[in-house]
Amino acid sequence: PPERAAAAPGALAPLDGVVVADLAPGHVPAALPHLDRLLVVLPATEHALRAAQRRLEAWGGARDRAAVVVRRRGPLAAADVAAQLGLPLAGTFRDSAPGTVPLLDVRRRGADHLCARLAQDWGQASWRS
Repeated sequence: PPERAAAAPGALAPLDGVVVADLAPGHVPAALPHLDRLLVVLPATEHALRAAQRRLEAWGGARDRAAVVVRRRGPLAAADVAAQLGLPLAGTFRDSAPGTVPLLDVRRRGADHLCARLAQDWGQASWRS
């Protein structure tokens, strides 16, 4: 249930560090009060863009702390996706073939490469306003 999704970040809030959680769209509203940042991950397609727009509208106050990550699978440019959503572009990655070794994925600038870069950035950032 969404309430349980909110309990985890709420319990971790007093601790120092960065917590990354993969939330189902239905759990975002309950967790939102506990989130410092929200990354919306979507492929570069019209269908995904429209779905992300609907979700952001439904999530209310998510836009002020959200950024977009674009999977480079689809016809749209990542910058266009971010502009259409009105969000900053946190990064892009290309989908890797199933069974790809993570180290190779990092070298090929896939999802693991982006996650490593974001983790490094987050380690250097001040998250609390």
